[in-house]
Amino acid sequence: MKKIYILGHCGAGTTHLSKIISSKLKIKAYDMDDVRFIKKFTKARTPEQRKVLVDKILKNNSWVIDARGTGWDRHAMLESDLILWLRTPAYKRVFRILKRYFGRRKDPNFQEKFSDVFILIRYSLSFRSGTKVSSLKPLNKYLSENNLSPTIIRTNRQVRKWLKELEKRV
Repeated sequence: MKKIYILGHCGAGTTHLSKIISSKLKIKAYDMDDVRFIKKFTKARTPEQRKVLVDKILKNNSWVIDARGTGWDRHAMLESDLILWLRTPAYKRVFRILKRYFGRRKDPNFQEKFSDVFILIRYSLSFRSGTKVSSLKPLNKYLSENNLSPTIIRTNRQVRKWLKELEKRV
């Protein structure tokens, strides 16, 4: 496994897991938030600019990408050796979004507003019933149309079990 795509909604734990896998496999991790924004969580790049950056990442021999499966990054799934889909329960995602916000407030460069947190929470909660390209139904359709079978992980216990299996292979 040299190309791993970690799929999950806001607060699912994709960034955390990608850092762990990156460290264990000695493979560079790419956070799609860094591709989406020129400066993290401020000015966004255009979808065309994002796709160019994703395509540049895909040219590497190995990578770990953590993403939500949006229109401009989902083609990376087609190039991956493994897709991990973190289907974390909604209450856990909300807790993590809030925890992350309050943790970031200690940073002197912090610019996020509390109202931004509610936007993220609403977006995360719309995953099951939403119509955005990164919502459940469109993602399932994309995976099915492209014969992609992600490994679905729902709990921390499953994450730990998967990481133990990974350590056996390394």
